[in-house]
Amino acid sequence: MTPDALRGLLLQTYESVLPARSAIYCSAPITSGQLYIEWLSRSDGSRHVIDDLSPSERELHRAQVIEPNRAHAREIADKLRQRARRPVIDPAVVGPISGWRQADWISFWEEVIARFVSEVVFVKGWEFSYGCTHEFWFATTKGIPTLDEAGKPLPASRATQQIAAAVPRLRAAGIDASKFDRILDSLRGVTR
Repeated sequence: MTPDALRGLLLQTYESVLPARSAIYCSAPITSGQLYIEWLSRSDGSRHVIDDLSPSERELHRAQVIEPNRAHAREIADKLRQRARRPVIDPAVVGPISGWRQADWISFWEEVIARFVSEVVFVKGWEFSYGCTHEFWFATTKGIPTLDEAGKPLPASRATQQIAAAVPRLRAAGIDASKFDRILDSLRGVTR
């Protein structure tokens, strides 16, 4: 199956169970976040591009970053379901797709958010994940309400402060923070 055909099938699957703008989206670090920064600090510094990891590094990354991040996201998504009694989209449940890179996932989740989501909840530590910060920017530009994992509103002004505070830590870990800088510039334009 081609990547475009698989993308279409995944979107059709969501469409088969979710009316437009009816779900909560749980934005959580999966491949990155604070656990990734800690993992990098224990490494030799050669693991900065997740898409380019060797097979052995992929296994370590999966065990030490992805699986713990997924478990935490699942816990938060379950709490959201109980609290809100509405469908919750948990991207952490979706496994890797051969050939998909970060840009493919970002584009896919943008479409899911635009079509099916009425609010986005950001899991603690989201500001250390480029995917999550991008999802915050995207939701904000689409006028979709953003909340923290406790259910409190997460306005662009507070999100900007959180991301700005995370950037020095990302840089100290050797992560290229230029994408975060672009998100910050865009969000600062929203908060003015």
